Amino acid sequence: MHEGDNMVLTCLYCDDVRLEADGRSSILGWYAQDVLVAPPGAFPLVLHSLAVVLLLRLPAGKAVPDLTLKMLVGDEVRYSVAASEQDLQAMLADAQKAIDEHGAQTIRVIMKFPNLTIPSPGPLCFEAKLGESEVRSNPLHIQLQRED
Repeated sequence: MHEGDNMVLTCLYCDDVRLEADGRSSILGWYAQDVLVAPPGAFPLVLHSLAVVLLLRLPAGKAVPDLTLKMLVGDEVRYSVAASEQDLQAMLADAQKAIDEHGAQTIRVIMKFPNLTIPSPGPLCFEAKLGESEVRSNPLHIQLQRED
């Protein structure tokens, strides 16, 4: 997790996220150590199912004129999506319902990426941009399996 302008972006990387009937989310195949190990000769690597739970913590009441989320593989931007005004307002309304004891709110976003091609070992991370403020997430380190 990395901080910028009192914002923190934390990502949970997993195989899938399922929304349950009661509103809860089930995280399946979580990469608990933020490491994905690929066998030798696996690159380019195709991840048939990658899901990410993005948790963007920011001070309650912080002005959020817009929100853009980017996926970076190494230094390359692979995906970039800007939240619509309607989606952003819904995310902020949900976040404001659960302001923590430190006066912070958390925007939650779930993204799924089927058949994602990773060209070589290295980090995969996300970046959130709110107006002029940017913050990067913790990376998923994609590395080769050691040959012992």
